[in-house]
Amino acid sequence: MLKRIPKEVLHKVPTTLLHSLEGMPDLEWEKLLKLQCKDGSFLFSPSSTAFALMNTKDEKCLQYLTNIVTKFNGGVPNVYPVDLFEHIWVVDYLQRLGISRYFKPEIKNCVEYIHRYWTNDGICWAKNSNVQDLDDTAMGFRVLRMHGYEVTPDVFRQFEKDGKFVCFAGQSTQATTGMFNLYRASQFCFPGEKILDDAKKFSCDYLKENQSTNKLLDKWIISKDLPGEVGYALNVPWYASLPRLETRYYLEQYGGEDDVWIGKTLYRYDKFKRRKLRQHFENVTKFDYKVVYYRKNIYVPQHEYYN
Repeated sequence: MLKRIPKEVLHKVPTTLLHSLEGMPDLEWEKLLKLQCKDGSFLFSPSSTAFALMNTKDEKCLQYLTNIVTKFNGGVPNVYPVDLFEHIWVVDYLQRLGISRYFKPEIKNCVEYIHRYWTNDGICWAKNSNVQDLDDTAMGFRVLRMHGYEVTPDVFRQFEKDGKFVCFAGQSTQATTGMFNLYRASQFCFPGEKILDDAKKFSCDYLKENQSTNKLLDKWIISKDLPGEVGYALNVPWYASLPRLETRYYLEQYGGEDDVWIGKTLYRYDKFKRRKLRQHFENVTKFDYKVVYYRKNIYVPQHEYYN
């Protein structure tokens, strides 16, 4: 990574290396402190921030660490906060599970939160970040356009170079989920938005190539059926997808608490809460699916249904 992002760049502009300072020697802390996030962290990494505190005794680093140790009762997650990620993905899950209409006020609040912290340079997993990533930006763009917000596709330009799109500048490998979510976002395109046309072609070609070689694995998450999700999206474009059919497939692909996230550690979200939430979502989704089927195929007289 240091070959891709030289140290002189590291000390001048915010990069993803700020998330992993604990693995680097000979750092110029006086310069790095100018790249600190508003909450006192170094790109929302407790370990990176702790290393900075050890070397600088910075008060803002101490305050950030004190806050999260208190919040998590003596321990810390490998990254915090992830507020934009949480708000975006919960909306996506509810929509794909076909039960979003039961959570309209909550979804409205989530979308407003995403829009509040949206920038013309994109977003990352947490608000007020000086570093943006393609994955969260693509999903945020998709959610906002789906709910009627005007957001410019120019936000994707910083992730493109010579026709190729990357999640982070200087990354060593591509992420399947990043390309998958870019592909999903690119379908919310108006005529003349060339950057989205380019994004769609690049992401589609990438996904199809990896699908053909059975390499639809991801570096960020071990999920239940990512190849199935990608396969459905490639076979059925968003404009042609039937919501009830998509829900039926997604019920088989949704992993919930069994998904393993890959960061500085392998981790799952709070298993008890996630299991209860997943069971609740699945029960509501299956019940709702049966109710709609019953209304359309059994209860409603045929002449009323087709009229």
